Amino acid sequence: MKPQIVEEFLKNFSPEKIPKGKRTIGRETEHIAINEKGEAVDAAAYFDILASEKGWHVEHDGYYVVQATSVEDNEGRVITPEFTTSVMEVAYPPRESLHDIPNKDAPWFEDLRNFYRDHGIYFPGSGVHVVSSENELLRTSRRRYDALYRAIGPDVKIIALTASSQVSFKIQIDEIIQGMNVCCALSGPSIMLMANSSIWKGEDSGLCAARESVWGKFAAKRAGIPQNRFSDVEQYLEHMFDLPVLIEQWGSDYIVPQKRKTFRERLEFRNKLFPRLWALHEGTVWWNARPRLEFGTLEIRPNCAQPGKDYMAVSSFWLGIVENLDEAEALVNEFSWDFWIRLRDAAIKDGIRAEVDGINGVNLVKCVLDISRRGLVSRGLNEEIYLDILYSRVEEMKTPADKAREIFQSKGIEALIDALISN
Repeated sequence: MKPQIVEEFLKNFSPEKIPKGKRTIGRETEHIAINEKGEAVDAAAYFDILASEKGWHVEHDGYYVVQATSVEDNEGRVITPEFTTSVMEVAYPPRESLHDIPNKDAPWFEDLRNFYRDHGIYFPGSGVHVVSSENELLRTSRRRYDALYRAIGPDVKIIALTASSQVSFKIQIDEIIQGMNVCCALSGPSIMLMANSSIWKGEDSGLCAARESVWGKFAAKRAGIPQNRFSDVEQYLEHMFDLPVLIEQWGSDYIVPQKRKTFRERLEFRNKLFPRLWALHEGTVWWNARPRLEFGTLEIRPNCAQPGKDYMAVSSFWLGIVENLDEAEALVNEFSWDFWIRLRDAAIKDGIRAEVDGINGVNLVKCVLDISRRGLVSRGLNEEIYLDILYSRVEEMKTPADKAREIFQSKGIEALIDALISN
């Protein structure tokens, strides 16, 4: 790997140690949009009304008959449609403390929910659409998504059913690979705790985290947990350079290369454009934890959207892990890499009851939760209180996926929809 490429990749990551309590927290939360019958609805159609009512800024894409593509409030929160217009993504500005989320962002989001409720649209806090199928959803008119559809084919449509809760943290250069390895490995325990997609397309999926299963249908070699852990930044970059490029950006448009080439081959052709080419390539390799060059962060992706009142679960769990990487890495090293891959698979299916090689996953989850808690305690901000909901799930041996399945099996889909929209 050329030294200048490594230097270019590292330029936005912190070269110095981040002081305890100073690591910033970024969130991207996705929200299924349904009507009172549980059917998918076009929430993006209300962007112009929302912006006008709130005095926010709305962006339009003239390529698609001047459609509204995003809304940004006065403090930098941005709302966009995901792959479908019936899943809204909210990107929040980085926060300095977990306490900023309930103090600043939660009241704002509740106001947004009330706006949509007034128009008969609900955000149920589920990891998948529980009634509609992917063929019923309106794909977002965005050139990048059009190119991705052409590159992957119709299998990618299944992603339109899903909603996740993603979090990112500012990290140091010496944490990039350690953090990626640890957080990818601990995907399984996190899914065990936060599975929330058991019922979809009107049926019991047979899985607890169906949302996380979809990546294997169209991106098995570039999503989930890498087949091998990485030893350093150079090895990570070499691996990424050998993956095929799915789409490229030329001007304001996106194309699918006629001949499928690796990133290494495309960079040789356009060797002065590494940062621009990399941003799009990096964004189409969906590891459960991945470094992001543009922001100098570690992005963590494996968790379903969470029920409304449990919105702190994902951020608090992963912040504690990232603040306690050495202890988390020691636990990861007690098992083989293949074990962690298989535990993720078991967690997708069985949730909090997942087991691998006769090892009780719940006992392992308790260890991971305690590691996270000690990481939060080390920040000295009393943020460990936000882990209480996850300890409760372990105590009850129930995740949101289990509770949804219980309602569905005992009372049916209509009762489940009622429970979700009243959440």
